[in-house]
Amino acid sequence: MPTLILLDVSLSMCRPATNGNEHIDAVANGNEITRRQLAHHGLRAFFDYVADNFRLEFTSLVVFSSLWEEIVPFTRDYDLLKSRLSKAETYDKTCFVSAFEAARSVISDGWGPSTPFHVILVTDGSPGVGEGSLRQFLDSQEVITLPFTSKLHIICISPLEEVGSNLHWYKQLCDTTSSHGGHVYFPEKPLTQQSVEKAFMQLAENNYMPYKGILQFGNLRSNVNLVPPPINIMGYSSNNDCDFPPFPYELKICGFLDSVDVGQPPCIARHLVLPYSSSHNQDEPGALDASASDSSFDDAPVDDSHTPSFCVLLHGSLKVEKMIALVKLSDDWFGILQSWADSKKKSNLVLSIFEPAIKLSWLGELTQLGPSIDEDTNPYVAVNEDEEESPFPVALPGYFSYHHQGFFAWTKNSLQSDIQKTLRYARRLPDKKIAFYKEVNKLRRNALVYSYDDVIACIANLLLKEAEGATSQQAAALLKQVAAHLQSENVYSVIEPI
Repeated sequence: MPTLILLDVSLSMCRPATNGNEHIDAVANGNEITRRQLAHHGLRAFFDYVADNFRLEFTSLVVFSSLWEEIVPFTRDYDLLKSRLSKAETYDKTCFVSAFEAARSVISDGWGPSTPFHVILVTDGSPGVGEGSLRQFLDSQEVITLPFTSKLHIICISPLEEVGSNLHWYKQLCDTTSSHGGHVYFPEKPLTQQSVEKAFMQLAENNYMPYKGILQFGNLRSNVNLVPPPINIMGYSSNNDCDFPPFPYELKICGFLDSVDVGQPPCIARHLVLPYSSSHNQDEPGALDASASDSSFDDAPVDDSHTPSFCVLLHGSLKVEKMIALVKLSDDWFGILQSWADSKKKSNLVLSIFEPAIKLSWLGELTQLGPSIDEDTNPYVAVNEDEEESPFPVALPGYFSYHHQGFFAWTKNSLQSDIQKTLRYARRLPDKKIAFYKEVNKLRRNALVYSYDDVIACIANLLLKEAEGATSQQAAALLKQVAAHLQSENVYSVIEPI
């Protein structure tokens, strides 16, 4: 899940981290440090954590004051992000309007509204003054809400005691601007590099926990990592009516099906399945373990580069045989493993997760699927030595009146070409009278089938405009007659030439 960093570069971020006697002592000892420097230190620690645990995720860095600037577009190069931190200039004042205008513009242009996002706002805890301040931004009639699924995290480079009553405004900011709220983080007193880094690590461990589990098929098993973690995707499904059970630690393969038989059923999430080294202890900070039970499979550290991997074997087999693996996640919750290729050169093992208790009519009840060898008669009927007839799709009970083998798709290009063809015949009336009426009736019939009433009205208006510039009175009369018929209640009847 991509991350957008909004870094406050106003003058208030240049305030010293210490106050009073502590500030005097720091100046005397040459240890004076600003809040912006503390923010840079915390962000570098955060980038190191994400690089170790979420290397495949994209992160962008935007600085804001009264204006905003994207200094690093979305990238996986975390060394570049750390190097550009210190190159950002200091500007005038904190303006929250520009911050959220930046978030909306950068994400909407690059990703669109369907991608869930983490938005991290780093500021010094000052609400700002005048136009664009936090209070004025929340009290305004046009609060900028992020038009995509998002969670807002705010890190104030100030202790909670210093923020004081402004905490209420920051919490309201999380609830108002993002679709799934957020949280406000504060470093502990005294304000040091260690306390700020701890606040950033608290944010990372709460929202950037990698999923590490086991992929199992009989006695074959492999340590796997799902990217992005399913815990994040499930957290963003709270608006769905489905009640998702806890995501399992063990992904158990039930069996295999041909890719042609399965097709592309609807899914709620897709995740890359990557093998990871078993020498990494699952109790390390940030590791998401969905099961409290220990497994002897992960006890002894081994060199995985010299050990056969079931995950790699499965990926290669599914790709060559053009099959999918059915994975059981819970009692009535399934997913499929398949080889997914973005290009001809590279493919990945992908887990597609279905909604719980999903009904796929062409496969029947997923809970009733089993090995074909257990059946009294083999459901795969042999056509010849090299070909078998699949039992899928499952025959539906009864006959539906709307069932038909063929279908008609009226796409954007075909609609445009039909209208252009009709207008060409309209300009050549009365010579193309028969062809014109044939095309108009075809357009009328298709528009009625798809309930495109607006298309019929637009065609009538186009024909009236053509009638105004018609070269003959007969052509104008024909065009007006057809337009009047399309605008009347008799639109369902065939238009006959006059």
